[in-house]
Amino acid sequence: MKPFNEQIYYLVDNINTAINHGKQISFRYFHYDQHRSEVPNNDGKRYYFSPYFLVWNEDHYYVVGYSEKHQKITTFRVDRMREVNILSSDAVEKPADFSLPEFTRQVFDMYDGAKETVILLCKNDMMNYIIDRFGDGVETIPMDCRHFKAVAEVSVSQTFFAWVFQFNDDIKITAPAPVITRYKGMLRHVLDQ
Repeated sequence: MKPFNEQIYYLVDNINTAINHGKQISFRYFHYDQHRSEVPNNDGKRYYFSPYFLVWNEDHYYVVGYSEKHQKITTFRVDRMREVNILSSDAVEKPADFSLPEFTRQVFDMYDGAKETVILLCKNDMMNYIIDRFGDGVETIPMDCRHFKAVAEVSVSQTFFAWVFQFNDDIKITAPAPVITRYKGMLRHVLDQ
């Protein structure tokens, strides 16, 4: 576990209190520049947020909830939040069909790109990786004695492409054409550097 300062405990406690009482929070958010200095996001203005869950992923806490600025459910990394205030306003209600496992799989495993249904041609010994990545419900179809096809909804992003790339030609994107074009473009761009 990476070390983090004591302030994270207070941030987590504040956020958890807001979740338990169904209240909104406001906070400032930052990123680091090339000098490792904190730079405020959103021109330093406060974010207004309805927190639903706290999630631990890869040594960091994230809060999942509805962002007024983004007009959708999103995440913020807790250790990059400052001045977290619990508001008297009730939180925006979580959609009835919202699934935390599905959301975190899409956001943390593939990151937040545009959702697309992709078809992957996979060597048979890749089945464990496909199920681990996309869950037991992923559609798979045997193709020949050496391959199967997987049909999965993913957030198309560089992280998804990097995941495919790690398997060399054991997993290939075969559809849709625009996703293949983006993948090839990313690979060409890296080679041209």
